[in-house]
Amino acid sequence: ALLGLAAPAHAQYPEHVSCAAEAEFDIDNKMPHGKVNGCMRALSEQRAAILLPSAHAEIERVPADHSLRRHAWGFVDQNGQLAVTPRFDEVRDFHNGRAAVKQRGKWGFIDARGRVVVPARYDAVEDYVSIGLALVTSGNDRHLVDRQGKPVGEPFGADIKELKIGEGTPALAWMIFHETLHRDDGMS
Repeated sequence: ALLGLAAPAHAQYPEHVSCAAEAEFDIDNKMPHGKVNGCMRALSEQRAAILLPSAHAEIERVPADHSLRRHAWGFVDQNGQLAVTPRFDEVRDFHNGRAAVKQRGKWGFIDARGRVVVPARYDAVEDYVSIGLALVTSGNDRHLVDRQGKPVGEPFGADIKELKIGEGTPALAWMIFHETLHRDDGMS
């Protein structure tokens, strides 16, 4: 039953006291009222994100006061066996063979075995789409990277306010540009 519950936002951060949260779902979501487990997420590509004591902290140093300090995110497989040791500050679900992971304030990606395939060096990332590309942001630069983290094409310009890459082949891209006013002579 725990595999079908999504993590509330407060469970993403280990300094909070509890993974349990009050849930108010309407009838369309077909979820019961009451407590939900925010320490474990639903399966995505045979992996479920789970918040456990960090693999980097000795078990004797994990707080006994039920707080989540020194806990980290990892993944279990569809049988509930640990598949990726808990060592990440924050994680997203697997999409197209990669999961976004956050360490020391930066985002990168891992594969299903937990190997870092794109080092955590980005300020923000989007999930990989089916054509094997992800949108990443570092500072003001946004660009696409392949499944190994190599840039594809030129960075997107500062005139783009919002960009989303969709699923499918070819992948659709949605762009919203910043509004600018131009003079008659072409200058902004």
